[in-house]
Amino acid sequence: MGVTLRIGIDLGGTKIEAAAVDPEGRIRAKRRIATPAGDYGGTIAALAGLVAAIESEVGACASVGVGIPGTIVAETGLVKNANSTWLNHRPLGRDVEAALGRPVRFALPCRKRLTARLPAAAPCSGSFSAPGSAAAS
Repeated sequence: MGVTLRIGIDLGGTKIEAAAVDPEGRIRAKRRIATPAGDYGGTIAALAGLVAAIESEVGACASVGVGIPGTIVAETGLVKNANSTWLNHRPLGRDVEAALGRPVRFALPCRKRLTARLPAAAPCSGSFSAPGSAAAS
């Protein structure tokens, strides 16, 4: 396809919103779902499902960045100070990267504009399907 897309995700306590943006800054696809509050595994699955749905809609793999309500500690890889408390003390970065099969950038929501200016994380290589989806079976 030749178009480099980036998917930005806002992971909040009540909703998760994701959008695919092309190199010119145009939104190519956008989705919003309820956050599975209190369910860490459900949150990982929801993030992976959003990415899969958007990539399917636009017909391309994309790099992914996630704004989270806390910080990932560099030394441990664990989340701290998240108001979405079920994320605390969990390796969210590693788990999301494993679910997507590619590197993912993480930042506090207030840093998302800065993150958008950083070089993109690596896009996926090949097809991707969300865990538990028909394509993953």
